[in-house]
Amino acid sequence: MSKAEALRKAEVDQREIEKKKVQEKEAAKTAVDDDGWSGEQQAQMEAGMKEVPSSLPTKERWIKIAEQVDGKTPKECFIRFRAIVAKLKA
Repeated sequence: MSKAEALRKAEVDQREIEKKKVQEKEAAKTAVDDDGWSGEQQAQMEAGMKEVPSSLPTKERWIKIAEQVDGKTPKECFIRFRAIVAKLKA
């Protein structure tokens, strides 16, 4: 194999690796965990928690956060939050 052919093969291999990484990242967004949350829903909740001020009354805050999370209620979001906090403390 010539040097040019080896270089082309390495470039093709690198493109395949990058393509696979993108596919895995997209799959992770739609994959659902044991609690029924997708990666995308988790990201939406995290973004909502950053955006919605913690100075709001608790119920109002979780209502606003849940409005940003596809298919989840304020109660589900709050339960998810509490479960994650508990895991982090364990």
